[in-house]
Amino acid sequence: MLDVVKAARTADGVLLTVHLDLRGVATDGMRRNDRATLELQAVEDDDGWALTGGQVLHATRLVATRAPAFADATAQWGMDQVPVNSRKEAIRRGGYALAVVDYDNDAKPDVLVGNYGPVQLFRNTGAAWQDVTRQAGLSAIGVVKSAAFADLDQDGDRDLVLLRFVEDDGDPIGDFVAFENNGDGTFTEKRDVLPRSRTYDRAMPLALGDYNGDGRLDIYVGFPGVRDFTSGIASRERESGLASQGIWYNQGGWDFAEAEDDHLVVQQNQVYAHAALSSDIDGDGKPEIIVVDDSGRVNPIYRLQGDTGGWQEIATDLGLTQPGMSMGISTGDFNGDGQLDIMATNVTLTAGQRLAASGAALDHQLEGLQANFQRIADGYRSLILYQNMGDGRFVDMTHEAGLDWAGEAAAAGEWIDYNHDGLLDYYLPNGLWTSGDQDLGSLYMRAELASYKEPLYQGLKGSEAPDSPLFLNDVHGSSNFSLTPLEANPILRLLRSHGTRRVS
Repeated sequence: MLDVVKAARTADGVLLTVHLDLRGVATDGMRRNDRATLELQAVEDDDGWALTGGQVLHATRLVATRAPAFADATAQWGMDQVPVNSRKEAIRRGGYALAVVDYDNDAKPDVLVGNYGPVQLFRNTGAAWQDVTRQAGLSAIGVVKSAAFADLDQDGDRDLVLLRFVEDDGDPIGDFVAFENNGDGTFTEKRDVLPRSRTYDRAMPLALGDYNGDGRLDIYVGFPGVRDFTSGIASRERESGLASQGIWYNQGGWDFAEAEDDHLVVQQNQVYAHAALSSDIDGDGKPEIIVVDDSGRVNPIYRLQGDTGGWQEIATDLGLTQPGMSMGISTGDFNGDGQLDIMATNVTLTAGQRLAASGAALDHQLEGLQANFQRIADGYRSLILYQNMGDGRFVDMTHEAGLDWAGEAAAAGEWIDYNHDGLLDYYLPNGLWTSGDQDLGSLYMRAELASYKEPLYQGLKGSEAPDSPLFLNDVHGSSNFSLTPLEANPILRLLRSHGTRRVS
């Protein structure tokens, strides 16, 4: 793979900065991965462009010393029972829930899988995962974005909570469903668990933690709505009357109290929560709420102040100030100093790197786009490692850790000691859809530079008048998000054309 990340005019051609990623099998049968940054000189003549020289700026080689440690056991363990559905609303808002936990206390991890269709619970038999969804008492609930197993009623077993990507007040089941663990491998469904005094946007991220120190698990839910980073949400006001974040405090006995209007988290209504987690990153024994915002803003971090009982947003104070189209945040002690460090991921595209690197060369005719080029250049980083210094500060150690080049379109990653050497490694999935001759990265970045004047999410249906105010969601693939009343959103149209094709 060759990716051009910078192109600069020279007196007789173009100087290209190129990332090389070459993977294969050596003659001895072992896997090998060569990565390099090249500088290539290209000139144009009557026959077209030709490379005339170049140099290697940086190169690394990774050679395996053993056979692969992992084998594909999907079919063997029965996980090929999980259906593959078209992306539908996931075009806009991520994938579906996946939770791995021992729900029946038999010392074997079980798996719950969300989907556009009904959720599935797989029990670990020791030799395979058996679909026990109906036997366990789980109903055919679909569009499950987030799931968590946790003891919410303090009876010693793990209950189950599900978040669904549906309208808050327009779906008969609702966006939040709980199942009480009966202690015998079955669950009892409980609806209307979270009272509502306000109307919320569509739900996706879920986090649990004791947010008021009373010993019971409380619930945070983020409500990003149908719009994502491809629709210019960084510069859009949220639709009036829709709340973007909520906290519900556990009163015991499946009784939850909704946070009041003056709660800081509720008040910060311009947050577009793509993901969320609870983690005690300052070591004071109380969990912070870390929210992944894909709108291009800085990811907020909320801390409960022990002396006042109020909440503060502390991301900037901690030094976590890098904005971006964020996809994930995970915490782990990568250097073994007893402090939780942070790895954050953002969507970045090779086309964006080229544009950001070219911004300084713009002439006066493009002066109106300079600010947009600068915004991309300043905030365009795919992977950021923040080291916890233990004194209330986090320091960006990405370059020192050799993580500057992390691939394209990073998704949510996770810490894991995969080789059992006592050190945390990091797994990072990445990749984004393209379509034949049309590259989604280039399409999106051109849209970013143009700074759309009209919202991308004006909904039209069928032959309705172009000025129809009707706003439709993307759950059933029926809405036609548009730039103007007559021009369909090209990004959404391109994504829909892919069907069920998988990428990695």
